[in-house]
Amino acid sequence: MEKRTIKVTNLFIDLDNFRFEHQTSQLEAINRMIEEYKGDLYNLAVDILAHGLNPTDMPLVIKLPTDDNKFIVMEGNRRITTLKILLNPNLIDNKHQSLKKKFIKLVAENESKVIRSLECGICANREEAYLWIERKHSNGLHGIGTQQWNPIQKQRFEEVTKGKTSMALQVINMLMGAKTVDENFKKQLATVKVTNLQRLISDPNVRQKLGISLQNGHLTSDIKKEVVTDALTEILKDMMKDDFKVSKIYKKEDRDTYMRSLFGTSTSPNSVTNKTERWDFVTTQAAQREVDDKQQKTVVAQPLKPRVTLVPKKLELPITDARIAAIFHEMKGLVVKNYVNTAAIILRVFLEMSVDVYIETFHLLKAGKLTSSKSGKNLLEKLQTVIDHLKTIKAANIDMTKGMEFAMSNKNSPLSPETMNSYVHNYRFSPMPDSLISEWDNVQPFFECLWQAVAKQKGNER
Repeated sequence: MEKRTIKVTNLFIDLDNFRFEHQTSQLEAINRMIEEYKGDLYNLAVDILAHGLNPTDMPLVIKLPTDDNKFIVMEGNRRITTLKILLNPNLIDNKHQSLKKKFIKLVAENESKVIRSLECGICANREEAYLWIERKHSNGLHGIGTQQWNPIQKQRFEEVTKGKTSMALQVINMLMGAKTVDENFKKQLATVKVTNLQRLISDPNVRQKLGISLQNGHLTSDIKKEVVTDALTEILKDMMKDDFKVSKIYKKEDRDTYMRSLFGTSTSPNSVTNKTERWDFVTTQAAQREVDDKQQKTVVAQPLKPRVTLVPKKLELPITDARIAAIFHEMKGLVVKNYVNTAAIILRVFLEMSVDVYIETFHLLKAGKLTSSKSGKNLLEKLQTVIDHLKTIKAANIDMTKGMEFAMSNKNSPLSPETMNSYVHNYRFSPMPDSLISEWDNVQPFFECLWQAVAKQKGNER
């Protein structure tokens, strides 16, 4: 692949960017990007001015058919849009005056740092560009694509970069270093759903049952290490079973019942006979790193606060329908606790519309049916159709769809069709903010697979 340094002014936003529906002009494409990302573009601009462009992620372009010195951006449209705005903040529509003023001030303060040209990879055609785009945005591809970190790997990264270790990761690290824990079991720990473990170990009653204390963010115990290790191993083995459901530990009373089922009064780890000198879960190396960081007065990012919006603000899905993309954008800005009923209803709307688009895109309708919404199938049936098809075309596996499958099968799940119908039709039925947020996290992989498959299919049909 040829590499060339190209002026930002000679780079053109792709009018058929997978993020959005087809745009008719450069200005329309830029404004669509601004509508979608607004403050995120500003944050990206601040980061670019402070650190430069990511050297590991070069934009990919193809030549403009009418001019060999001008190029269409195939990968990196959000970055190039940001660079264009830094060169000319007046590209921002007047209806976004606040954002425009912020960019004008930013440019005035950093004019010498504004990037006017950058190195790009030049693909021969769209097909070659799609090859590399798929490898970047798809997870794994049996080893040839970018392999996303699992939850434990993400938490280890945050341990290093943010200086804090979650309780769940402290438990896993302790077990990984324990000599009494079976090596095969240690290998299986990567499959643990960290959110379930964190939910359980965050409960003070659970920690008391196990003889574990929390001191300055560190887990400690005055119970024999082998006893605590055995107890935690038993818990994690249970959590790794295929039939384990979060409903077992969802509420406080559920967790109390769960712990009693595993450790009766007679087998409780926290007993006088098991007392010993207090020890720390955090490894000596990790603990020392935190001390060193404080002594050197390095700036450490604050721990992430619990998300308050229905959908993570920085989550991107290649939604091909303009209205659904607009709904998704609203979901990213919706503070659930303030608009809990709206959040529940809009989530159902997004789910059903997404499923309908998928069914229509892959021509899964029965003969004579023109639209999915008029197919006569209920939401549960349509969901099952989509899940089965995603697996058939190998766009998803059981791990990617299990969150949605659980929601479909569990009547207590906030995302079950039965519960969602109650949100809409039963005025006595009220959704819970935390439940909606956590359930989105469970089903997010499903939506990622769904929209990636739709975008790819529509790209192939062009």
